[in-house]
Formats: sequence, C-alpha cells, structure tokens
Amino acid sequence: MPKGKPRIKLSMSLVFTGSLTGMFFIFLILMAISYGQFQESLLSSLAKQNEEFASQVSSTTKFADGILISITNQLFYDSAVTLLRKSEKISNFEFIEGMRRINDITASTILIDSIYIYNGKQDYIYSTAQYGAVNDNAEHFRDKDAVQMLRERRSEQRLVMIPRETSLFSGSDDSAIYSFMFFETSSDGAPDTNAILLNLKASAFTRLYFGSDFQNQAFIMNGEGVLIASKDSLEESIRRTLITRILAENGNDNASGYFAFPSAAGEKMLCFYSSMGEHNWLYAKTLAYEEAFPALLHSRNRTLIIISVIILILVAVSLLIANRVYVPYRKISQKISKAISGNGNENPDQIIRNLDQLIVEHDSREFLGPMIKSEILKDLLLGKKSIDMPDFNLETYHLQIAINFPVTLYLLNNKERLLNIEEIQEKIPYCETVRIDSYTILFLQPMSQDQEIQVRNELVQKNPDMLLIYSEEIRDWSLLPETFQKLRETWQLRFLHPGKKLIGLKDQPQRRHVMAPLSEKSAAVVGFLKKGFYSKAAETWNLFVHELEDKQYSTVNIALINIANAILKLAFDYKVLDSTYEESCMAYQMMIDSLDDMNELNRLMDDLFHKITDNVQQMQRTSKKDTIHGIFEYLAQNYTDMQISTKSVADVFKMSPAYLSRIYRQGRGHSLMDEVNALRIQKAKEYLADPNGLIKDIPRKIGLENSQYFFLLFKKTTGKTPKAYQNDLIILRKRETSKQRG
Repeated sequence: MPKGKPRIKLSMSLVFTGSLTGMFFIFLILMAISYGQFQESLLSSLAKQNEEFASQVSSTTKFADGILISITNQLFYDSAVTLLRKSEKISNFEFIEGMRRINDITASTILIDSIYIYNGKQDYIYSTAQYGAVNDNAEHFRDKDAVQMLRERRSEQRLVMIPRETSLFSGSDDSAIYSFMFFETSSDGAPDTNAILLNLKASAFTRLYFGSDFQNQAFIMNGEGVLIASKDSLEESIRRTLITRILAENGNDNASGYFAFPSAAGEKMLCFYSSMGEHNWLYAKTLAYEEAFPALLHSRNRTLIIISVIILILVAVSLLIANRVYVPYRKISQKISKAISGNGNENPDQIIRNLDQLIVEHDSREFLGPMIKSEILKDLLLGKKSIDMPDFNLETYHLQIAINFPVTLYLLNNKERLLNIEEIQEKIPYCETVRIDSYTILFLQPMSQDQEIQVRNELVQKNPDMLLIYSEEIRDWSLLPETFQKLRETWQLRFLHPGKKLIGLKDQPQRRHVMAPLSEKSAAVVGFLKKGFYSKAAETWNLFVHELEDKQYSTVNIALINIANAILKLAFDYKVLDSTYEESCMAYQMMIDSLDDMNELNRLMDDLFHKITDNVQQMQRTSKKDTIHGIFEYLAQNYTDMQISTKSVADVFKMSPAYLSRIYRQGRGHSLMDEVNALRIQKAKEYLADPNGLIKDIPRKIGLENSQYFFLLFKKTTGKTPKAYQNDLIILRKRETSKQRG
C-alpha cells in the first residue's frame, strides 16, 4: 500500500488536468468545424446569390426587350403608321392621322422619348421629337446620327439597343440616349425601304434595366469594356478596375461570376456580373459584404457570442470543479492515506467507488434545427430542392408534416404580430410555418375539410387586419413552387380585391401576359384627357381597371406605371401638379408598391382627371375663339378667291372640313360659306353704290364666276335684285341732295 500512494495521487491529478485539457481540445475542434461549416455556407450562399443574380439579369433583359418589341410591333403594323412609312405620297388627312397615332403611343408610355418613322421611298423622316425639326427630309433632318443609322441600317442593328449621344433631346449639352430600330427584311436578308426608330432617354433606360430601387448599385458595359449605363456611386478609378477584372474573367468563358474588392473607404465589397443574353453587354452589381449575407453574418456573430459565453462557462465550471471536487478529493485522498497508514478507519475502495464524474454535452442541433428546417421549407417553395432528390431526406429534419401526403398552402400577411403556430397545432397537429419576406406561409394537413374551415375562420376572426390566401389541396409536392408563385402573385394583386380578407386560389382567373388591350385603353384615356372629355376618360379608366382582373402582376405593374406616368406627364404639361414631374412619378411608384386598395388609386386619378380636363377645356375655349377669329380674318382677305371652299380653308388651318364647319358654326352662328357670301354681298353693295359701275362686272370682282348665282344670292340676302338696289340708292341720294338744297 505505501507504494500505491504516490500512484493514486498522480493518477487523480492527471485525470483532472487531462479532463480539462480534453474539454478545451474538443472545444477547439468544434470551433474549427463550425468555422469550416461557416466558410462552406458562405461559399454556397455566394454561389446561390450569383445564380439568382444571373437569373434576374436574364429575366430583366427579356422583360425589357419584350416591352420594346411589344411597343415596336404595335407601332410598326399600325395602319396609319404603315401609310407614313410605305406610301410614296400621302394626303393631308393620312398625314394628320399617322402623326396623331405616333404621338398617342409616345404619350401613353413614359419610356419612349421620341419616335422616328423613316420612309425610304420619300427619303423622309416623320418624328415626334420634342426638340428640333419634327418632320423633315432626311437630308436636312437635324439628328444626323439617326439619319445615318436609318439609311445604312444593317441586320445586326435590328431589335438591338444602340447607345449614342445627341443634343436634340435634352435641350442642353450632349446627353446619352438609346435607340431601338426595327425594319422588315426580304428573303435574301436585305432590309426593306422603311424603318422605325424608338429613342429612349438615359433616365428611361435606367428605369427599364435598373428598376426603381434607388439603392441598386449597378452598371452595364459592353464586351469591349465601354460603359453603357450606370446607376452607382463608384469612383471612376474603382469602376475602371472592376471593368478590367470582369473582362479578364469573362474572357475565360465565364458568363457570370463574382469577386470581392475594397471600396474607396476600405470597406469590403462584392461585385456580381452576368452576360445579358443576346446583347454583347455585361450587367454588374456591387453591394457591401454585410448586405449580401445579413442572416449568415448575424448567425456567425451570434455563434461567436455563444462560443465566448461557453468559454466563460467552462472556466467557471473548471473553477467550480476544482473548488467543489478536486480540492475536497485532495482532502479525502489525504484521509485515505491516513487510513491506509493505520491512522483512520475509512475504506478507500468504498470512497473511490462512490466518486463519479458527470459529463454534459451540448447538442448543436437544438440551436441549428429551427434555422435548417426554415431553409428547407423555403427551398421546397422556391423550387431549389425537391423531395425526389436522392441525397435529400426530409425525415432527418423532423418536420411536423407528413411527406408526400396532401397539403394545403396558406399565405398570411399580418403587419401587427406574428402567427401563433401553437394555437393552430392544438387543432391540427400536422402543420409547419416559414417566414418569407413580409408574409408567412403555412403548410396545413387537416384531418377533414370541416377542421380546416374551422381553423381558417378562427384565423380571420382573431386577426381582423390579416389577409389570408389559400390554395386547393396539393397532392403532388412537385407543384409546391408553382402554387407558391400563384399565392404570392395573388398577394401582390391584393389591391384588386379591396376589403376581402379571405381569398381562395380556385376563385382566381387564369392570368395572362397581354399588353395590347391595356395599351389601347391607356392611349384612349390619355386621348380623352387631351380633348377635355372627363366622362369618357373616367369611363375608359374603369374599363382599364376591369381589364387588369385576369392579367399577371408584371403586366399589371407595367400597365399602371405606363398609364400613370403618361397622365402625370399631361398634368405636368398643364401645370396642375403640386410637385415636379420626377417627384410625382417617384411618389406614385411608392404608392403602387404598397397599394392595398384600388380605390385609393381611383381617387387619385379622378382628381387628376378633373384638374386636367378643366384646364384643357379652358384652353380649348380660348384656342377655339382665337382660331375662329383667325379664320374670319383669312376669309375677310380671301373671299374674292373663286376657289375658296370649306376644304381649302380647312387645309390652310390643318384641320378636317367637318371639324372646321362645326366649330365655325358654333362660334359665329352660321356656316363658313354663309360668312363668305355675306362678305361678298357686302362688297357688292359697295360696288353698287357707284352709279357708273357695271353690274355685270361685280360677280368676278367678289369671287363669283356665275352671274346668275350672284343675282339669286343677292336677292336672297337683300330681298332686291342688284339693279333694284342700285336704283334705290340713286333715288335715296337724289332725295338727300334735294333736302340739302332746300
């Protein structure tokens, strides 16, 4: 026994220090594993973001090209425009109708600044340009770059955005514009004799390709590194460095990618880039490192805090063990030594058998489980994962829903508070929720339809401010992404269902992406407003809103923005806006993004309709009065012209004969030709006052070729023949002379 005493002492010390060392060593290994998992998650998140960015760029490019092609088709094949671009000679009416049509299309969309219609047979350009010559022979047209493009058009320029610089659209120095040309080709590929050219300002191009997010930091460059457009706050030197880096990586056949770089302030930044489909362009977007992975970095920081707390706990536990276990054990060991040496009665084997060491393990799954479960449900809804994947086993995530059994999806939007899942699980145990953006998606597997209806009604009653959209029963889980997209689109279009708090997908129409009916009604609303027709504008607006019912959200959003921008442009032109045009468009965009009730937009538009039409009507009254006065002055100077007629006067004043007749009769109380004849008869009276004048010469002097018609007209007007009128004047003059002598 004396020889075993040092061994027991040494063994216990090794056990204690070894245990502490082992715990810290295991903790370091766990830290290394956590760091490795974080790096792996970081790379995976980067790859996902790059994939989503490339998909977004592709969608944006197709969407922008689709809008321009839709406008181009609508314009190019319009019957009135076809006459402008194809006819060797057009009438005044055809010219006015064609110009009215392209002006209506320009006014109905905020994207297009001007339109050029090129007629190769005439070598003439019809234009809606706001600055410079509106229509002119191509040789004298001020936009020389456009003339060269239209005359020397090539197949590679067809339906492609062409950046260029001009001074004709801004009213100041040269500014960037973007042109979109279309023309038909023959069977051998040669361009036809006519073409159209749509011109977009830089602001419209930015809105089309960069969107309305004012925090979006992005730019577009071509394959040679030339900057096409930008919407960022980068310094020129940093942007040039990024362009060089992107060209180098793109040269290695990388259609998309990403890399990190330091900002001017030393902040760590990320740059994503992707090719733009058929365009020889690259779209690049920059954002701060923290903005790219807020959830991941927040999780990392929280994990670091937890690790620091664990270290402190381990130190505290070690001190506690030393104070409560090791030190008392040393005392016991000393007493055992005394007992072994005969100085005590304790049984050392019994004491040792009664000493146990307790180990507490920390299960990281308790912390990561809810987060992983939420990501899995998101991936299922977004179509990133499928239950059919061989390496994807949902059973390991302990979901509270049965896999591959029928499920119903609910989209719930509650701004007040989060959904209480425990209350639902009390009635329907098989359910899960996941938070996406500003709404919650509920997976529900009720035992019966009555049970589901009861839970649905309770949700609506307990959450009066909540919008609830639900799907039909889904038996095939591969349809989850499609159903989720329908739920989200219905939520985005919630303003079309004001007051409804419960919406079923089965009651929704099959949504389409059709712009033509909306564009027509939009142009009609603008046209009626320009004419001052409030009732017709309001009626057509209601038809426009009704037309939105079965359209996709992207179509509805574009249509609302286009019509509102056109109306705001009119309101700005007629000076009825309380702010600038740009501020009004920005406020309207924010209103659309958060619109819950279509009636709010209806009230806004109704107010604008009243202001615009009141202003137009006032201007029309003034303009019509000035026009009628101008016509009368013209008649007073030209009534002796034998060829004068309603049509000839209408041609001089650039209006239709019917319209001219109507406004002249409204303004003067009689027809235009009655006015001409009255002026002729008045002049005839002056000639008849000369007793030596010959009556037969008077008709030609006053513009009448037929003497018989003159006699009939004079008698109808005065009640006397010209000769009788002249004789009466002679008699009257003699009487006055006699009175003066008497």
